[in-house]
Amino acid sequence: RLEDELQRQGKRLGDVDLVEMDEIWNAIKGMTKLE
Repeated sequence: RLEDELQRQGKRLGDVDLVEMDEIWNAIKGMTKLE
């Protein structure tokens, strides 16, 4: 899922900085809580 989200944004894992990765993980954690 994370890889799909990054690809949709036109990025690869190696191109994402730590701050952005942290924000993405927080968003994913928030989404999984809703499920």
